[in-house]
This record gives sequence, C-alpha cells and structure tokens, in this order.
Amino acid sequence: RNTKVSIVTCRDYAPAGVRAAFDRSFDQLGGLGPLLKDKTVTVKINLTGSNFKAVLDRPVGETYMTHPVTVMAMTAAFFGAGARRVRLVESTNLRQPLAATLVAAGFDLPALRALGPVEFEDTRNLGASRTYAHLKVPTGGHLFEHFELNHSYVDTDVFVSLCKLKTHGTTGITLTMKNLFGITPNALYGDEAPSEDGVKGRGRM
Repeated sequence: RNTKVSIVTCRDYAPAGVRAAFDRSFDQLGGLGPLLKDKTVTVKINLTGSNFKAVLDRPVGETYMTHPVTVMAMTAAFFGAGARRVRLVESTNLRQPLAATLVAAGFDLPALRALGPVEFEDTRNLGASRTYAHLKVPTGGHLFEHFELNHSYVDTDVFVSLCKLKTHGTTGITLTMKNLFGITPNALYGDEAPSEDGVKGRGRM
C-alpha cells in the first residue's frame, strides 16, 4: 500500500504561518475534504503530564508539548474541510476535566470553540461513557491480545495523532506511534489500576 507523506517548512509558531504550513501540507496530500466532510475527528494531543512551566526559558509548547497554536491551526483546517465535530483527547494525571488542564497549559478554549463544535475529553478513565471500548489486536499481539480504551477512540470517524517531535529516554524519539502510548487509560493500565480515580502513570506497562 502506498502512503502519502507531506513535509513543509514552518520556522516558528506564529499563528498565520502555522496555518499556512498546514494548508500547504494538506494540499500536497490532495486535500482533506474527502476524508473529513461531515465527520467526527478525534485528535490525540501530547501534553506529557501536567507541569507546564517553561523549560530552558522556552514555553513547553516549544519544547516537549503539543503547541496550542498547532492545535488551533489544525482544528481550523479540519472545520474548513467540512468536519462536523472535533474532539481533543489526552490521558492526563489530573482529576479534573481536560478543558481545565488545557487552560492551564495555555490553550485558548473560547477561540477553539469559536471555530466550530469542539469537545474535550480526558481519556484516563471511562469519561463520558459507562463502558470501555474493547479493541482486539489484529495480529493477536505480543503482550496484549486486546486493549480497553475510552469510548472516544472508537466513537469517531477519523483519528489523528498530533504528536510533538522530540527525543525520548526509552524509545529514542517521540512520533505519532509513541504518542499513542498515552491512549491507554490510567484507570486500567496505570500504577493505581484498577481504579476509575487512578491518575498515576503506566510505568509497569
């Protein structure tokens, strides 16, 4: 199967430049309309915990966390392509709604909501659902034959892993697949599991 890849230059996080870079990239891929029109899009962001203090005098969005401007530009592009709804998700280590965590991280929620129907769900536990989604590993798996995940990863038409390109002590580098480690609920796979109130990390996993 042939996979299309688009790489464009974007030298800083100026909102207009980031949006233009996304538009160029999506145009090179043939446009988003056929994929997103009238669809629900779920975007897994990469917050990496809940400490949003600057690192080496640089904002966390410029160092190790998904930048709010990136999320804004991508969400605008999705609605511009006809998406019906965009849901931002992340499994955090906080007992509060994801919206509150995003505000602490510097996200402009009113501006995001002004783009269209935007939802926020912390997927560390059941969230808005009464049951977990049961997803089998197609190959049977090496360690897990299935995963139990928050409903957001199934109740969607399109899934996007919006990672932060960075180095990582265990895997060497973080890209879109490494970002998916964070879809596993702390309540089931964390060090306090099983507990719907669990917030500790997934070190044992």
